[in-house]
Amino acid sequence: MSRFSPFDTSLWFATAAPAAETEPLEERIRADVCVVGAGYTGLTTALELARKGVDVAILEAQEAGFGGSGRNAGHCTPTFTHLSLPELRNMLGEPWADRLIARQTQANTLVAEMIQRYQIQCEWQQKGYVMAAARPSAIAALEQKVRDYNAVGAKTRFVDRAGVEAITGSPRFFGGWFHTEGGHLNPLGYARGRKRDVTAAGHYAAIACEAARLHFHGSSSSIFVLG
Repeated sequence: MSRFSPFDTSLWFATAAPAAETEPLEERIRADVCVVGAGYTGLTTALELARKGVDVAILEAQEAGFGGSGRNAGHCTPTFTHLSLPELRNMLGEPWADRLIARQTQANTLVAEMIQRYQIQCEWQQKGYVMAAARPSAIAALEQKVRDYNAVGAKTRFVDRAGVEAITGSPRFFGGWFHTEGGHLNPLGYARGRKRDVTAAGHYAAIACEAARLHFHGSSSSIFVLG
C-alpha cells in the first residue's frame, strides 16, 4: 500500500473550503460508469460524463484530492517544463504532438472556465507566470519560447530586466518570458470543489471505499469494495 505524508497538517488542508459530507458505500448501487479515484482525472472525467447524461459513481479510498491532486504546489502554468515545442514534435510526431500541445497550452482556459461555471472556492488567481533569465546567455532561449508558444495561440511576451524586476521585485534577472495565462490555486480546494460538483449533479460519490476487485460478466462489470 502506498505511504503518504500527513494530510491534515498541510497548508492546503487548513485553508481549503470544507469537504462536502459523503458517506461510505454500504449497499449495492448501479451506474453506467464507475470511476475509481477522486483525484483531478477521476473527478473531471466523472463530471464531463455527467454533463452528457451518463449515470456516474465515484469510489475513493480516502477523500477527494488525498493523493497528488491535493498535495501539489498549485501552480497552473500551461507550458512544458523539460521539452521545447519543437522537441515534442520530434519526439511524438503528428498528430499526437499537436494534440498534446493544444491540450496543455489551453489547460488554464479550461480550468478557469470550470472554476467560474461551478463557482469553485479554490483561491484561484490568474496573474501570469514568469520564467526569468539568471544569466544573459539564457535570453535567446526565452525569446524563442515567445515565438513558439505564440504560434500555437498562447499569450506570452519577452520582458526586459526592468520588467522582470517590476513583476518579481528582484533586480538579479536579465529578462524573462512572461506568460499572461499563468495562474495559481489551492489544489485541495479545487479537488473538493470538483467532487462537490459531481454530487450536486445527482451522482454518487463514496468516500472511504477502497476498490478491491473487478469482475466482468457479459457487457457489464461489478466492482467489489473493502469494508
